[in-house]
Amino acid sequence: MTEDFYRAFEERYRGPRELIKGRLKVYFPFIDGLRSVHPGMKALDLGCGRGEWLELMREHAIEAQGVDLDTGMLQACRDLDLDVVQKDAVRHLQGQPGASFGVVSAFHVAEHLPFEALQDLVRAALRVLLPGGLLILETPNPENLVVGTANFYLDPTHIRPIPAPLLAFLPEFHGFARCKILGLQEPRQSDGTPRVTLRQVLNDVSPDYAVVAQAPGGADQLSALDEPFARDYGNSLSGLTECFDHQLQAGLTEIKDQVTRIKEDQARMWADRATETRVYEKLAAVAESAAAESAETVQALRKHLSALEERLAAEAEKSEQRVELKEQAVRAEARAEVAERELEALQGRAEEIEKKNHYIQARLAEAEARAQGAELETEALHRSLSWRITAPLRWGLGVLLLISGRRPRPAAPRRWVRSAVLGALGRPRWVALVHRCLRPFPRLHAAVTSKVRGIVAPPRAASHAAQRNGSSVSDANTTGLETLTPRARRIYAELTEALEKRRKPDQ
Repeated sequence: MTEDFYRAFEERYRGPRELIKGRLKVYFPFIDGLRSVHPGMKALDLGCGRGEWLELMREHAIEAQGVDLDTGMLQACRDLDLDVVQKDAVRHLQGQPGASFGVVSAFHVAEHLPFEALQDLVRAALRVLLPGGLLILETPNPENLVVGTANFYLDPTHIRPIPAPLLAFLPEFHGFARCKILGLQEPRQSDGTPRVTLRQVLNDVSPDYAVVAQAPGGADQLSALDEPFARDYGNSLSGLTECFDHQLQAGLTEIKDQVTRIKEDQARMWADRATETRVYEKLAAVAESAAAESAETVQALRKHLSALEERLAAEAEKSEQRVELKEQAVRAEARAEVAERELEALQGRAEEIEKKNHYIQARLAEAEARAQGAELETEALHRSLSWRITAPLRWGLGVLLLISGRRPRPAAPRRWVRSAVLGALGRPRWVALVHRCLRPFPRLHAAVTSKVRGIVAPPRAASHAAQRNGSSVSDANTTGLETLTPRARRIYAELTEALEKRRKPDQ
């Protein structure tokens, strides 16, 4: 194996310098106690390697020397200006004078040596140490199952793992006053809980351990290191397995308690279930009875519902009738309002006609008074002597006019009167007004009606001609009425009929 290979191997698997220096500080409680009784002591590091321990000693003002056979490793020490010697470690130790060093250390050297050489190292260390001096032997811990079965054999220069009791027995056997086994480099629990898992039992036993042996010395020299020798260090397999067993037993006890509680809960559950079954049976009976009652109630409710539906139907029909009656009442009220408005209009027209009637009656009374006066005057004239004396003269004059043909014919005045009468008949209000004015005077009414008929009626010759042409008398009588409105014609017909009826009683 080349020297460069082993140095590269150390760099890869042993760890960086600062990490190794941090791990080595665990020994300083022993070093500080020893310095209190040997202030100017020196240290000798066997198999010094890259010189981490030597560098740490220099930082604490302790003179130290290193010994190693590997040139590559020693070069790292020389680069840091450390005191190193390239020799066989055991032979160099055997060549040192007695009681010359306060500390002799061999970090990860024992696993590289045959057991006889290791015994020689322990004997030589006891000789060169000061009274109460320290021998430090650090090596991989085979009690860690991962280290003892796998990681130890990663280094091809390792011979065999050394159990901690065996390595601790060597100093005791060769005359050291006391020994302390230190577990080293165990992982810290991240969560801070004392719970131990099976993985921790297999992997978390301290992967390295050290045997710190103190040479015989005075009481003050031994008592100065009582405190660090009294402490416990690292994780042992027995401690972790005991903790794991205790934890497992506690877990089993808890499981048993849980099983007991589950059984008790199950017993209570079965008892509760039996009680629930009885309650359910009672509830089922009650529910069945309630269902029967509910069926009867439902039947009664259905009958009641049918009756209500019939009543609602009847009420709905009545409501429809009421609605229809209301609509009829509304329509009747509307018609009544229309009739009332028409009645008011008729009353207004009647009042107007009444006023005109009073006016016409007054005129008629005046005309009648004048007519009576004229009639009285005419009668007085006819009774007068002059009228009787001139009677033959008037008769003779009439005969002469008749013979001479100069007597005036009444045709022209008749046509004019007929046109006026027809025009008046085309105005219903005038006709109604004339009728109303003439009704108080029956004889005058009859005479006027007769005259109107005589004027309106066509001549006999025209009537005969119409009959010869196939026309009816009623068509001839309506000649000139085409310009009248239908209402005027109807009033004219009613007026004619009323005049006929009035004439019949008079006749």
